Amino acid sequence: MTKKWLLISPVIFLFILGGYFLFIQPATLPAPTGPYAVGRSDFFWTDLNRREPHEQAQHEHRIVPVSLYYPAMPPKDQQRIPYSPLVIEKITTYINTQFHIPKILLKPLQDLKTHSYKEAPQALHKQKLPLIIFSHGLTGSPNSYSNLIEHLASHGYIVAAITHAYASEDITLSDGAILKHSINLEGQRYPLKKAIREFEQELWTGDVRFLLDELEKMQLEATTTILAAIDLNKIGIIGHSFGGSTATQSCRLDRRFKAGINMDGGLNGPNFLAPFNTPFMLLLAEKASEKSTPEALAKRGYNSLDELKDSQLHYETGMKLLFDALIGDKFCITLQGAQHNTFSDDPVISKSSLLLKLCTLRETTPFSLLTNNYTLQFFDQYLKGKRSALLAGIEGQQLTIPK
Repeated sequence: MTKKWLLISPVIFLFILGGYFLFIQPATLPAPTGPYAVGRSDFFWTDLNRREPHEQAQHEHRIVPVSLYYPAMPPKDQQRIPYSPLVIEKITTYINTQFHIPKILLKPLQDLKTHSYKEAPQALHKQKLPLIIFSHGLTGSPNSYSNLIEHLASHGYIVAAITHAYASEDITLSDGAILKHSINLEGQRYPLKKAIREFEQELWTGDVRFLLDELEKMQLEATTTILAAIDLNKIGIIGHSFGGSTATQSCRLDRRFKAGINMDGGLNGPNFLAPFNTPFMLLLAEKASEKSTPEALAKRGYNSLDELKDSQLHYETGMKLLFDALIGDKFCITLQGAQHNTFSDDPVISKSSLLLKLCTLRETTPFSLLTNNYTLQFFDQYLKGKRSALLAGIEGQQLTIPK
């Protein structure tokens, strides 16, 4: 009996250990690589010069929620901020559907935490720090880009991440009121989609402009040390998808920006192909060719081939035309094998536990590392004056990074 137990017990131990690593081990995001911890402060500012145009709005004027991420000193005995439950629910549903993993086995994702600390003590409080504004994708939120945002903040940037109300995930205000998501492009015909994008582009660009104006006013009052630390002469902007379009349009319209990055975003707004001289980077996913048969067009919401060509002018074709027209330093980098959501937290969350790693082995390229590296080096060069060896020799070129 004893000998048999001695033989069986290692098997039981390995079974329990394997079960822990597969199903119970907490999911974790990669830690930021910079020398500083990351603090976060949340604000809800109201633009009294703009009325909120969405029909279901609960407030008369436009509310602009902003999260400031900043270099911080690691606080003692303080828990990191939990990851967004709304994002976790979306990703859990996706993994359950795509890989047929029961949701009960994805429970560790519910305990996922960011690497930010709420109101953590500020590091570098005697220095002026460059500011980077972040704009998320349509119907998303900055929560879905925690890995990139925290990466930049850990390297000495203050990142102001805007949540664009009513075209984002639901927003809970400090008084408990909820700004409900109201934009739905699914199943809509192309003319309506285009009209919605144009409508939202004006709002989002206005949010960015208001944020900069507000920061300038608040810095004069020096209401907090974080706001006082912002160097308003060194401002960059980065966005993904519709936020990438917002970054592009903001650099075109506002000379306060010294550098900008569009991560796989289309081009919207007035004069969307007009050149500008702000140093700019297009960071793109590889695009698959689209079929143009009448059946394929109708399925994707196009009424005609002309509508498809118009759409491409705002995306693939337009990107090439804009890049050729840009006057300042410019970079165009395509990540071969990347998908549109590669620039969000999706890839790192899909690798956040051993179970998920085993179920998503198809992705081998460390896209998040490439994204973090190129964005940091770009902003370091144009906001901090550090020449980048990574960018040397590729200015003005369209570069494809192979798998």
